[in-house]
Amino acid sequence: MKKFLIIIPLLFLSACTFGQKVANTASEVKTDTGTIVNKATGVTDIAIKQAAEIKFATARAKEFYNAFKVQGEEIANGPCLSENLTSGWVADLVHNPRLVVDDEPANQCKNYLNGTAKHFVELDLEGNFVRAQ
Repeated sequence: MKKFLIIIPLLFLSACTFGQKVANTASEVKTDTGTIVNKATGVTDIAIKQAAEIKFATARAKEFYNAFKVQGEEIANGPCLSENLTSGWVADLVHNPRLVVDDEPANQCKNYLNGTAKHFVELDLEGNFVRAQ
């Protein structure tokens, strides 16, 4: 009889969740699945890394822009600010909106044109962010 008295409470307690939810809603399952997939594939990490690279490259481009301004460099034609902004990145000045002069190879970064750099940051002639790719 003593064994029976011990087993029944154990069975009852093993079925309890102590306030935890037993079932997930469909949206929670979808979110959980997405989280697991992102962790397994690194998709979220890639997006975070890309956003961080763009922010870092933009900040560096603005530093180069400020140095250009202090040195009194000519920027009217939208020259290349930096051929090696950071690994694989260049910085270019452009008109906003773009003008034909912005598409002339003489006013673009050579490392991007020849494929040495795969990414660029464009700032307008006032040093404002235009786009990054």
